[in-house]
Amino acid sequence: MPGESQLQVDVTQALRDTENALREFIAATLERALGRDWLDSCGVSQERITKWKDRQSEERRRHEAGVVEERLLYYADFYDLKTILKKHWQRDFSEALGDLKRFEVLFDELARYRDLGTRKISRWSTDCKWSAKMTRTGSQAVCSR
Repeated sequence: MPGESQLQVDVTQALRDTENALREFIAATLERALGRDWLDSCGVSQERITKWKDRQSEERRRHEAGVVEERLLYYADFYDLKTILKKHWQRDFSEALGDLKRFEVLFDELARYRDLGTRKISRWSTDCKWSAKMTRTGSQAVCSR
């Protein structure tokens, strides 16, 4: 059994992988439904998109000689993803993700663990009605009950 520090790293990476898989899913789904300029009608304000662009610019400044993520959605706050999903739930996401209320519970749990930052994470959940188990499948993380 891995030590606690190993578990913390594994959970942190699994959360990051899950978040990025969700970003990829949102981008692919909305580009298919709305076209290349899907960000213009994704459901977040222009102010939020400007903030993402500012983050991307800052990342470019910090890594002048390195590779920087080009996909703007990767600079969105985690809760911006929830806004986008809710805006397009019935039309684009309900079939793949199921019941909105159930998804929101899982999303909020992921956000809670994500926001723990550097605090120690020893297990998924002891104080919720159910817990999510994350397993790695290739480069994507899959959540299951």
